[in-house]
Amino acid sequence: MKKKVIFVGSFKENTKDGSIGGQMFASQSLINSCLKDKIDFVLIDTTAETVPAPHLLKRSVKAIKRSAIFVKELLKKEIESVLIFSSNGYSFIEKGGMALIGKALRKKVIFAPRSGLSKDDYEKSKFMRMYMKFVLKKVDYIICQGNSWKEFYRMVTGDYTLNSKFVIQQNWINTDSYIQNHDCYKPRTESISRLKILYLGWIEEYKGIFDLLRALKIVNSQGFDFELQVYGSGSKLKGAMELTKQIELNHTVSFKGWANQDEKMKAFNETDIYVIPSHREGFPNSLLEAMAFGLPIIATNVGGVADLVKNGYNGILINSNDVDKLSEVIITLLKSPGLRSYLASNARQSVLVNNSIEFACKTFAELF
Repeated sequence: MKKKVIFVGSFKENTKDGSIGGQMFASQSLINSCLKDKIDFVLIDTTAETVPAPHLLKRSVKAIKRSAIFVKELLKKEIESVLIFSSNGYSFIEKGGMALIGKALRKKVIFAPRSGLSKDDYEKSKFMRMYMKFVLKKVDYIICQGNSWKEFYRMVTGDYTLNSKFVIQQNWINTDSYIQNHDCYKPRTESISRLKILYLGWIEEYKGIFDLLRALKIVNSQGFDFELQVYGSGSKLKGAMELTKQIELNHTVSFKGWANQDEKMKAFNETDIYVIPSHREGFPNSLLEAMAFGLPIIATNVGGVADLVKNGYNGILINSNDVDKLSEVIITLLKSPGLRSYLASNARQSVLVNNSIEFACKTFAELF
């Protein structure tokens, strides 16, 4: 007989504005994995309607309705465990409340914070410091997206002896689709006049999009030809487009909006270099996808990224907010097809070995 587990996460294909987030990707892939043969998931969808999120009153009404459904399901005797995916800010407040209700009703609670901005909440808000500590101390397990996150949550809770409470599980993808879509990276030669660079994700200040544009201005000023394709949207889209015009990169930067799965695969297939220059990250799914596809990547040393990217082996890792260094490594990769090929091959192998959904299934099956 299958175990029944309440899963609080994001289960829609996209939001009303077409955006697709990492939590959405992770939630959907998990319920469609081999776990469905062992677990009967009771789904409670908490997908945000838009980004930025709607006003607080509207969010609060929806949160109350979801919590009522959550309690109704919890009261059923066959429910043993609760899995909760949470973002930062108001999402953490709502999901943390659900976790506390779950514990009050004596259910096993597995809590998975999934936002790199959680550290900002902790640093800037006294209330969030206290609330995060209270919630995380109460739950049975905390899913940590890497060693750096494990140490952060241990610091938040003060629990340095309960090692089993902190479960490291890096993000996962269904690697089969990437194997089917792409065999290996074949670097385009110097005869190709314009190499393609890809940015895929939210267009927000903390994602480093402005750093990337300024770095590419330096690259362009040194005579290198390239094309940057930006897939995604966010509150800083207009600002990014204005900066592109201001620094005279209109001829080489294009903003594409959100990509569906087919468009994303096409973009990966046409890309020479993938860049993720974030200031804050949890453990970015887009980075996993690019590496699984077999692309040379440039990433910043934030969140769980360093648990995945080994500098000089399966990618180039730099500090965030360093525009000069970012331009330098972009130029290095533009000039070096052999290095691009080496990094891409190792990136692909790293993800296929360590980040397949089968590994995640084993972790969650043991917890349930």
